[in-house]
Amino acid sequence: DGRAGGAADTQRDGGRADEPQRRPQERAADGWSGRSDIAGADRLGNTGNEGPQGRRVSGHRADQRPAGETGLDGGLEHATSDGWIERRTQPGERGVVGGCGQDFWSTYNIVQCTDGKARRFEPGAFPLAHGVSNRLDFESYSEADLKKTGAWRYSEHPSTEVLCLAYAFNDEPPILWHPGISEMPGALFTAIEQGAIVDAHNVGFERAIWENVCVKRMGWPEIEAHQYDCTMARAASRALPLGLEQCASALGLDVRKDKRGKQLIQLLCKPQKPKKKDPRTRIQDPELLAELYDYCLQDVRVEQRIRRELGALPAPERQVFLLNEKMNSRGITIDVESVHNAIAVVSQVEQELTAELVEITGGRIRTANQVAEILDFVQWKVDGGLDDLTADTVAAAIPRAEKGSVERRVLEIRHSLAKASTKKLAGLLAAVCVDGRVRGLSQYHGAFTGRNAGRLVQPLNLPRPVLGADPEGLVEAIATRDPDWLRMLYGDPMQCVADALRSMFVAGEGKNLCAVDLASIESVGIAAIAGEESKLDLFRRGDDPYCSFASDVFGRPITKANDPRERQDVGKVGELAFGFGGGVGAWRNFDDSDKFDDDEVNNFKNVWRRKHPHI
Repeated sequence: DGRAGGAADTQRDGGRADEPQRRPQERAADGWSGRSDIAGADRLGNTGNEGPQGRRVSGHRADQRPAGETGLDGGLEHATSDGWIERRTQPGERGVVGGCGQDFWSTYNIVQCTDGKARRFEPGAFPLAHGVSNRLDFESYSEADLKKTGAWRYSEHPSTEVLCLAYAFNDEPPILWHPGISEMPGALFTAIEQGAIVDAHNVGFERAIWENVCVKRMGWPEIEAHQYDCTMARAASRALPLGLEQCASALGLDVRKDKRGKQLIQLLCKPQKPKKKDPRTRIQDPELLAELYDYCLQDVRVEQRIRRELGALPAPERQVFLLNEKMNSRGITIDVESVHNAIAVVSQVEQELTAELVEITGGRIRTANQVAEILDFVQWKVDGGLDDLTADTVAAAIPRAEKGSVERRVLEIRHSLAKASTKKLAGLLAAVCVDGRVRGLSQYHGAFTGRNAGRLVQPLNLPRPVLGADPEGLVEAIATRDPDWLRMLYGDPMQCVADALRSMFVAGEGKNLCAVDLASIESVGIAAIAGEESKLDLFRRGDDPYCSFASDVFGRPITKANDPRERQDVGKVGELAFGFGGGVGAWRNFDDSDKFDDDEVNNFKNVWRRKHPHI
């Protein structure tokens, strides 16, 4: 089933892709193309087996084809692991699919459609309406800052408008549309309404523009969620660079992005600061727009090549991708009022602490952001000195400074004002949509290990509360906007705000918000993939993997209760760093404190590898 709802939806509608009373959009929601051209019949031999996504289709199976038969139209075919027939095109052969002539996939699956025609579709992908998939790329103008707002809020901004759209069917030459063209892209609309796949690089942006600008303001047809595909997702799943140009370079393609594009985007897609010689706040030069149109067309050409090189996401991965897109488009509700309350507290505390900083340093330091000045001021008064003013470095340095000294207080103020968690508040407000939700927070396959990565306000990296306060009580106290009241109840007001940050994400009306985590998922996953049974047995017993590894390093039993430092500093860091071929560099990514020199880290690595030979 193409919907994120999964198999339950297929069962609910009985799996009938060709119900006459259902609209094309409803039929398309089954994960198949619209108009019921595809699906509906049993396989040859009436085996009862099901095709991709749980639909009955008519197609060849290797164990059912009569002896000597070469397939629907000749050529070289072989059976896939799931019984489908893959057919390799012969040299010089061109596929003709649904009336669109082009060099098509080197391998494809065949499906018998209810109109009596046999059609091909990309292995691992959904069958496409008439074999067609579309590439899209928008260029747009807006006063909103895309990097701060994210694609969805950007597309909702009243100033956002489409400058041009480039699109292409399969691998055919791209076509340009822009507001100066009176005729709408009718062929594109027809393909979409018939259920064709809509593909883009970072499809979340194109989806947001299509839904919030093209559909709501311009009356264009809606695109069903399951119709979207993304070449960036395909690149991510293969550990390739995510950027279009970087991905094309890594693949060694002879088609590349237009390097002029960045400059054109700065000139045409964003407001301009008025100058004496040029007072314009927006540039709409026809010659520059023509260059932008060419740039947009070229992007589609690059996307076509990348899609051809990478092929489709495997069906299970596509389900993960679609689920991620569903999460991103749905978003999560933000307690906007509490965010404003927290910002009011932070603003007052910043003013108070900045004034104190100026006073105690005699005006030498005027803001907590003067890194060089602060380092120079405290350097010789802190035991062991400081190399930088990162949060971890400052936190470790405060106890080494003399109690009651000006230098220690400077470090305390710096540590309080530099909290990254409080800076997320402005990011939340910038990204929140008109319905009070923030969208686009998850990047499919954002980590090379395959897990998703947080975007915008980094919801996967929210600080852990340290005060132990009741979340609801803390939010109520922050609602007073009184830093002194917070100090009396809990201590540092900035820490109060940091602890309450998770509570700014709330359930929608009538909903519950549930937090679920997969324990040690990367460690378990790699052990399962490599067949490291001793490691899997450790997890099955419920033993602590950090203590187990640290015990091997130190040659004695390490427990969480009696040896917290050894478990944390060696056991945990080693488990996180060494699982995917990591060494000293990976260790430093998790621990840059130099507690251990490179020789010691290499020794830890060797112990870990001896312990996990299969990995």
